[in-house]
Amino acid sequence: MHGYRDDHRLYLPVIAELAAAHHIITYDTRNAGMSLVWHAPDDFTLNALVNDAATASPPER
Repeated sequence: MHGYRDDHRLYLPVIAELAAAHHIITYDTRNAGMSLVWHAPDDFTLNALVNDAATASPPER
């Protein structure tokens, strides 16, 4: 997960190394990179951001 001045491209070099042995998921946090644009303050609660991360991750097997 990246900070708010970055996007998923920050981790491309690391992804290239890890992808051979791991399943990699990347996404852009709200209002960063290729994500949707959110405006309301309630769109940036910790619960909303955690939900985004959980939604991007596949269910455990």
